[in-house]
Amino acid sequence: MFSLLALEYRNAKGETYRMVHSFGITDMRIIGLVSLFTRIFP
Repeated sequence: MFSLLALEYRNAKGETYRMVHSFGITDMRIIGLVSLFTRIFP
């Protein structure tokens, strides 16, 4: 989960979604949760 946060933070321009999908995580709730965390911890 923490590595996903790092990826989300580093690739905030939409690259994240491709990376997350490449990990096999296609659940929008998880993606939304990761995005939410990056907004909480800028």
